[in-house]
Amino acid sequence: MVVYTQEHVYRHPWDRVTAAAWRKFTDPASRTALSHVADVHTLQRRVDTDAGRLHAARSITVRSPPLPFILRRLLPAAAKVETRCAERFLQNSAKGREVVERICRYLEAEAAGAAPSAV
Repeated sequence: MVVYTQEHVYRHPWDRVTAAAWRKFTDPASRTALSHVADVHTLQRRVDTDAGRLHAARSITVRSPPLPFILRRLLPAAAKVETRCAERFLQNSAKGREVVERICRYLEAEAAGAAPSAV
């Protein structure tokens, strides 16, 4: 199991970002951008209004391409797979931020009464 912490500051109002963050993994339009995510379970979530932070502990199962046969034979497989999955997850986290940004823009257009583009 790999555990990491990541922080990103969004340039949107607090209520819009929290709404988008809760919807990130359930939004049908996110499936393409987050195609590497196989399953998500929210273990804990809380809002720290004093600090303006949204904390979520999630168990996320991701799809990762298998290691080439040669590498599996030469290296301790478990450690290598875990490292590769962690690296891939960090790379793909940018996709998650893009999804939250897209949902924020959608919510902004919806609040303004404009016809939002496809989410």
